[in-house]
Amino acid sequence: MKTNGERPMAIGREAADLVFLEVHRYKNRFFVSVHKDSTIAEVKQMLNDVIDPEGKRMELFRQYGGQYEKHSKLNDKSQLTTCGFQPDNATPDRPAVVVLTFNDEDPLQVINKHRP
Repeated sequence: MKTNGERPMAIGREAADLVFLEVHRYKNRFFVSVHKDSTIAEVKQMLNDVIDPEGKRMELFRQYGGQYEKHSKLNDKSQLTTCGFQPDNATPDRPAVVVLTFNDEDPLQVINKHRP
């Protein structure tokens, strides 16, 4: 993987190892592309560079269930592939959805508060 300043960038075959995430937080959507071997902590750091959490603890949750009504907290030390995010199931046209919360927010409230 090559770097462009401080940010990694995938070129050629390395692009096939990317996982694409759509991070939901109320009305906001953040799109992240990251290497499949990255950890949840690294994804949080990327989000921290864009969002100013003002000292709040960030948590990421994976949605599951028939209507995505259930959530499981993602461990900071886990790699994306360990969490089930693979380049073949988290693609640019169908990114995997995760929910971003701060402190003790309920992920179901964060995702549903501004739904039509």
